[in-house]
Amino acid sequence: MAILSLLLVILASIVDSTTVLWRESENRVDSYREARAALNVMAAELQSTVFVKETNPAEPKFFSLNSPSGLPGTAVEPSKMGNVIFLSALPADSQDTAKGKDKSDLCAVGYFLGYDSPNLNNPRKSMNLYRFFRGSDDTFKILRSDEALTTGGGKAISTAPSGEEVLARNVVDFKITGYLVDTATGKTTIFDPTANVGKTPSFIDIELTALNNEAAKRLDTEDQWLNKTSATYKKAARTFSTRVNLSAAQPQQ
Repeated sequence: MAILSLLLVILASIVDSTTVLWRESENRVDSYREARAALNVMAAELQSTVFVKETNPAEPKFFSLNSPSGLPGTAVEPSKMGNVIFLSALPADSQDTAKGKDKSDLCAVGYFLGYDSPNLNNPRKSMNLYRFFRGSDDTFKILRSDEALTTGGGKAISTAPSGEEVLARNVVDFKITGYLVDTATGKTTIFDPTANVGKTPSFIDIELTALNNEAAKRLDTEDQWLNKTSATYKKAARTFSTRVNLSAAQPQQ
């Protein structure tokens, strides 16, 4: 009986340890799978970018890269994280909100990082990748009003429960870098909107870093989420990246 009891204790310990490892592995896989899926969504929608002629190229309204304009107060500062807002040609059947006489493939789309609390009574912060989206009805209203995509149409961009869609959770780093290729010389330079007024990037690199769910539960404040030197970040963070060619995007109209 003593030997049997000892074996049962050892077996229970092994089962418990295995269950914990399995749970951590599943949480890690789920979080990373979500980040990879988000990267695929962004790449597909950016490949369908439509560049519309700006009335004031010095202050573009229909394509913005790493700009603070129009982002909600809960968004991470552009100096720390990337963001992009653009027009995209998406199939009408993928637009849940598109209806009426203005139904077409032209939509306003964007991505940015923002903070959110798990619930109203929980002060703990979580950081997510949000997808800004306006169907063709709202997009045409914005185009007619000649307002910026994030502020036009009477619907401000928001991370509230009724606001923008969460595309990926527990994202701790988000970089979007545009590059400009000189067609005459073939030279590639980093795209700077202020130095390239009226121009658009030739391609974009996207880098997305996510934590697994177990690691993210240990982060409460903005400083913790942005601390890339922490043991949690070094152990649990995983980075995914892709490159999107915009040179074949639909021309300005």
